[in-house]
Amino acid sequence: MSLTTDLSKIFKSQTAATSHLSAILDGLAAKSSENLDWRDSIVDLMKLFGMDSSLDDREKFATELGFTGELSDSPTMNIFLQNRVIIRIVDNHAVDVVARLNRRAAKNSEKLDWHDSVVDLMKLFGMDSSLDDREKLATKFGFTGDLSDSGTMSMWLHTRLIIKIVDNGGKVPTDVHTPVGKPKKSPKDKSARLCSKLPVKDAAIPMLLLFLHRFLKQTPPANDFEKGVQRFLADLPTDKLNILKIGLDAYDKLPPSIRECAFDTRFENRDDKSLLDPKLIFKVWFDEVLQLGTATLLNLKSGELRSGQVRPWEQTFIGSFMDGSNSKVITAPWPWICQVNPGADGNNWYKNAEVRMPGNLPLNTFIFKQHEFPIVCEKRPDPGDASKFTFDCRNQQPRDFAPIGGGFADCNGNNRYNFPDPNQGTVCLAVPKTYPGQGVFLRGLNFISPNCKARLQRVGGGFPDLVIDCGVVGDTETPLMRDGKIVASCEVEDVIMFTIPPEVKIGVNRVPVPPGRYVLQVIVPNDAKFVPTPGTAVAPADFTSNDVWLDMAPNPKQMYRIFTKEAFCIEETDGPGSDEPWFEAYSARFVPSEVGTGPVTIPSQAQSTIFRTDDIDSDDSIIFAAPDLFRDKLGINEVVAICVYGLEVDSEDAAAQQIKDFGEAYALYWKSFITHAVVEGDIAIVPVAIKAGLATGTAVAAGVAVLAAVALTGLFYAAWAPADPIGFDVMTFDSQSLFDLTNPTTPLPASFSKSFDELSLDVDPKEKEPQAGGTHAKYFEEHFYHSSDEDSTYKLVYGVERV
Repeated sequence: MSLTTDLSKIFKSQTAATSHLSAILDGLAAKSSENLDWRDSIVDLMKLFGMDSSLDDREKFATELGFTGELSDSPTMNIFLQNRVIIRIVDNHAVDVVARLNRRAAKNSEKLDWHDSVVDLMKLFGMDSSLDDREKLATKFGFTGDLSDSGTMSMWLHTRLIIKIVDNGGKVPTDVHTPVGKPKKSPKDKSARLCSKLPVKDAAIPMLLLFLHRFLKQTPPANDFEKGVQRFLADLPTDKLNILKIGLDAYDKLPPSIRECAFDTRFENRDDKSLLDPKLIFKVWFDEVLQLGTATLLNLKSGELRSGQVRPWEQTFIGSFMDGSNSKVITAPWPWICQVNPGADGNNWYKNAEVRMPGNLPLNTFIFKQHEFPIVCEKRPDPGDASKFTFDCRNQQPRDFAPIGGGFADCNGNNRYNFPDPNQGTVCLAVPKTYPGQGVFLRGLNFISPNCKARLQRVGGGFPDLVIDCGVVGDTETPLMRDGKIVASCEVEDVIMFTIPPEVKIGVNRVPVPPGRYVLQVIVPNDAKFVPTPGTAVAPADFTSNDVWLDMAPNPKQMYRIFTKEAFCIEETDGPGSDEPWFEAYSARFVPSEVGTGPVTIPSQAQSTIFRTDDIDSDDSIIFAAPDLFRDKLGINEVVAICVYGLEVDSEDAAAQQIKDFGEAYALYWKSFITHAVVEGDIAIVPVAIKAGLATGTAVAAGVAVLAAVALTGLFYAAWAPADPIGFDVMTFDSQSLFDLTNPTTPLPASFSKSFDELSLDVDPKEKEPQAGGTHAKYFEEHFYHSSDEDSTYKLVYGVERV
């Protein structure tokens, strides 16, 4: 008998899980002139498939399928046959369900054979599989046989349960079993990892709890700042105040060693009134914001400002020297700009061909990504439909530039931007583009002083040189020595950050920085008093880096929308039961009025739920209606940062409500606390820090969003809540990056990966979707959130469009 052939005729290309197994077989039964009950009769099931259902044929079929019991027209043989036929259908025509159940089984610590055992199938979904519970479930499903014959009853139940699971897309229906929440790590296990979660000891939680503790103890306010905080807490609904108390109790119960490692414990001294000074509160908060933002954007373990190490290397200089030579090799800690990140967001870095010079490395040592190659596009109409069109694009080549003084052209007029492509010949490298008011990151080596300066000279003149103070984050991970030699190449990643002023004072006037091409250098004070060799015996006052180019663009003005398009559970978390994921977004917008010359607006903060749902398994698409993450214009030097934080929460109603209540109470308290701190604190430190190069607007916005999402929500939940982190992400945007993302002819950003302790992120940009007229496009990128602790992967698709 060929059951596979018969099934293929019935199901054809249909997948039982997609079309519902019961619906397919019920539809087939409805076409029969007989009243066929395929669920309870193997005879009717075989008739449904056009098979001979005589006792002789059933006995032969049972033997063929491995039945070893008594061959007679017995309930046991018939139930066995029905079970094996249904399982064969599932194996051949519900392959997605089979794959899902196999993944569940592989993650279980027991060796579960769901295919042949109803006990193991029930265990797979966290159901109680005792004999008593199986008898109750069989009775609920309509079993009328002898319950004492547990073998036959279990086989019948196995069949019915498989059908229900397939009909429900690979899950147990909720009317059969309420999904079990995944086991959560204990507060002790989670709190033990707090030390490694942040690049700086957290002060925000102890500060909040200091004021909460004093309020609960009815301590009179020490100043107007505390008076405002206490007024807010007094107005909180009782349920929200009670939930904040849970956080305070959880913090106090943490082992002292954990608190000392993860938190700024000076704020535990609840009688020291100097700790209540709003200027101190704001400064401590701002310091943490800067370190968090810088470390997050640059994917560093610490965002602490520090000089790079001294790494001398040989550089060849061409010219006429006093000894009559035309070149000379001189050893010194020459500073070198290897990469430019013009948006100070840590994502798209730009190199040129001179990246090979320190260490004299082959150019193919370095990976150049697609966004580093400018493209030339031609819009071509569709011959069959004039309303449609495509873009014919290619990498820009030297022939696209007019040669100067005859001869061959170079890309951008300089051969450092020529790149040898084995397939196309020479193609061009992009000159990074920014605009006045924007922050810039540089990677390189020998940024050996905290007092480095960036110098910008406009090509063609017409504007005075800009000399800008910089902040430095030295590379502490690349070793100074390897195999007895100093490591001095673009493998080193010292980082410099600075902000281009939107305007400068010339005489009595403030003049905007004009667009155009600028030559960028870094001037590094010789704090080490290094004497170049060969050379004079006098140490130079400073060293000047190589040149790179930066194009200053006018700021585009356009309204944009940033939104979440889709979400998928690719791999659910470990353990029995289904996932209950909760993804939150925290956004912060940085709006300086004028860098270094006036007040700034501290980033406005917003919290929104992208989705919160339950009963999610591997391969599930998640249905949600999320609010926009951002919908507005961004003015010159404005930045918006969006931090996404994912939790897998306990499905038990009381616990889930507790988490929701705490999230709301915390958000209200945090917003009120920072608002009061801004009013009473020394906000002038923000523009001063930006002007001094100690921060960028992007780092400030990112730090505010990260602090709200991770330092507070994440750490509080880690301390007490039945919830485990499964995703973390920070996205930063300015008007230029949004314009480029929605420009159909601008290259896609590079794919990239980041990690944050046990959480990691992979970002994969997708092809743009040109909109009507071809002047703009929708842009989407997939973000894959991985948790090594939970062995889970969630995918969210974000989009950007012009409104």
